[in-house]
Amino acid sequence: RLAWDVCGFIFVCLDILLIPMSVFEPERTAFDVTCEWSGRFFWSFDIIAQFLTGLLTDEGQVDKSFTAISRAYFKTWFALDLTLVLM
Repeated sequence: RLAWDVCGFIFVCLDILLIPMSVFEPERTAFDVTCEWSGRFFWSFDIIAQFLTGLLTDEGQVDKSFTAISRAYFKTWFALDLTLVLM
């Protein structure tokens, strides 16, 4: 999970750098295209991974119930994640 979070951090940093630069319409390079598609795949798979990540309960236990995980994800980050992936 830590490696996945580090990859997410790297993609967020790339987005912070590359999205504002797109206003100036620089020439697209293979690096830009690779970063763009890698980011799309990563964030799409991240939505799937969220359904496989356990929840920490108030008692300190990890709840691995798919129903509980899904309900919590739909109530919190799902709408934002889906919107950003579809953009």
